[in-house]
Amino acid sequence: MISSLGAINGLIITGSRVNVRLGMDHRFFAVLARWNRRVNAPLYSLLSQGVISIVMILLVGTKAGRRMINAPFTLIQSDFIEWEKYQDGFDTLLVATAPLFWTFFLLTGLSLIILRFKAPQMERPFRVPLYPATPILFCLTCLYMLYASLDYARGLALLGLIPVLIGVPLYWMSRRKPST
Repeated sequence: MISSLGAINGLIITGSRVNVRLGMDHRFFAVLARWNRRVNAPLYSLLSQGVISIVMILLVGTKAGRRMINAPFTLIQSDFIEWEKYQDGFDTLLVATAPLFWTFFLLTGLSLIILRFKAPQMERPFRVPLYPATPILFCLTCLYMLYASLDYARGLALLGLIPVLIGVPLYWMSRRKPST
């Protein structure tokens, strides 16, 4: 439990800093880059992260939220998600977002390998021990975990895609600020 709380604390801090960088690079998200001097933190970034988290918890952790998610699928008489298979709240969110988590880890590992081939002359501030075996093993592990999490989550995995599907058009609609 203590370890989970520490991990959540770290994710809150690092997640808000990622949002700050997004706000610095894209005008549409500029409010996320504002730093509150009184509390010495990116307040708008933290608040937006909190609101998104609460909405996700309300959608999958409450019966009303689950009914909202299932409503479009009742029109075609389909049980989109077998909610009984999953525990309430946090466990359901974890199962829903795990495939996305492993997808991005896999993409990170693949990007390391691709970058080493495409830009061999680039300075490397960090040497990867036992390269290329280490990133290949990492990518294979991520691929297996992605498969296992998709197999377990089934339809619930599509819920993890919703924030990404909302974020992609917002990202492309925002104009990149000119670099200084």
